[in-house]
Amino acid sequence: MDKVSRIMLATDFSESSQAATDYALTLAKQLGAQIEVIHVFDEHIVKIPAPYYFLPDSSESIGKYVEENKKRGKELLYELCLNLGAGTIPHLLEGNPSRQITEFANQNQVDLLIVGTRASKGLERIMLSSVAEYIVRYANCPVLVIKTQDSNSQGE
Repeated sequence: MDKVSRIMLATDFSESSQAATDYALTLAKQLGAQIEVIHVFDEHIVKIPAPYYFLPDSSESIGKYVEENKKRGKELLYELCLNLGAGTIPHLLEGNPSRQITEFANQNQVDLLIVGTRASKGLERIMLSSVAEYIVRYANCPVLVIKTQDSNSQGE
């Protein structure tokens, strides 16, 4: 195995992403590796509050809400990179998170990709772990999945 000098951390700013962030930081310090952080904004998964649908010019209101969420994601990404230290490189992409993260890693010679996921069951497991599963299947680099326990999980 080659030296790990470039770690890509994928984040959606969730609890599981925080666990992955902590692990990436520790590992990068131990290995002397560069951390890059990638966040993918997907407008299709933005949860639009019901009142927006009933406002006059609802499509304009919804568009504004989506843009505010995108801006907030960018702010969180840059804040995270500042907290991780000088030299941390942010990458903000748009589209399908699974595909965008995988394509970016494959095209940019990432040594290790770290992603968080939750331990869940049933339909929730299928929906929540699909991003991590896709990345594991299709990334050309090693992928480290950091799992956090769901509060409903019994640890089967």
